[in-house]
Amino acid sequence: MSQRVRWSVGGRSLAPPPVPGAVVTMHWDWLCDSITAEQALALDAAEDSALRIANQMLSTDM
Repeated sequence: MSQRVRWSVGGRSLAPPPVPGAVVTMHWDWLCDSITAEQALALDAAEDSALRIANQMLSTDM
């Protein structure tokens, strides 16, 4: 998926300039870092796990 994100504003940035086609991480609309394909897979797995746990907790009758 492609999205537009902010890399720098007023000469300030959180990460080095991205290269076309790079896989990057973002928070809200800010680019945070470029990552490898392996890191992207690990991040996806961690996010899936966290969402699964949160959904289990929300569906538990209290």
